[in-house]
Amino acid sequence: MFRFSAKVTSFARSTTARGVAVAAGLWLFAATVPLTGCISRTLTQLTIEPAYGDTCIYPGATAQYEAYGVYTESGHASQTKNLTDYVQWSVTFPAMATINSSGLLTAGYVALGTSNIVASTEGGFGVVRATSNVEVEDPCTSTSAVSPTSPSLLRVVPASASLTNAGDTEQPLAIGILPAGHGTVDLSSKVSWTSSNPGVATVNASGIIRAVAPGTAIITARETTADGRVLTGTQTVVFQAAQ
Repeated sequence: MFRFSAKVTSFARSTTARGVAVAAGLWLFAATVPLTGCISRTLTQLTIEPAYGDTCIYPGATAQYEAYGVYTESGHASQTKNLTDYVQWSVTFPAMATINSSGLLTAGYVALGTSNIVASTEGGFGVVRATSNVEVEDPCTSTSAVSPTSPSLLRVVPASASLTNAGDTEQPLAIGILPAGHGTVDLSSKVSWTSSNPGVATVNASGIIRAVAPGTAIITARETTADGRVLTGTQTVVFQAAQ
């Protein structure tokens, strides 16, 4: 076997990409989609989970990746949605691993090392991309011994948000990261949400954040697993009043 590692910023079309007509339709769906009632929000940001450095798998093993998109409406409200099936996926080195249209990566047997993973789709202001990576090793020293059905990490997606007007709302997701490439689980409705500074931004039991006054607040999602571990994830909210 040989070993290589690289990071890239350019997007390469996935070998598992859909047909042109189907892909165009999905990109249009992802760019602008009605999320609540008749409100139409525009895709402005993508995030991949698991993130950089989270996934190490053995040759031949699989790892599930998810793409999350942030939609905004007139700059005043935002909501995060799972877009895993609506983005195009690719990997830097197909000889090391391949990834299908649903974000399921399969490690090959030819090479060991690290390869980037890219998700891309059309946003409201052009193409938006997100990157993560996978480490293919034997053995995988970073593979967690935690049960694959129990999250080992908790993240709030996106990790930061900017608000500009009192009353603006934002609704992130609390995503549990399962170990050893077993994917993610949406825990948004199960975690407890708190704000470090309710005078700047409040958050309710459903995870909806509302701007109150200029400043910075840390929003924390907290979950206790079945085996008693307490997981936390945070989002930094900055409220800077529009000039």
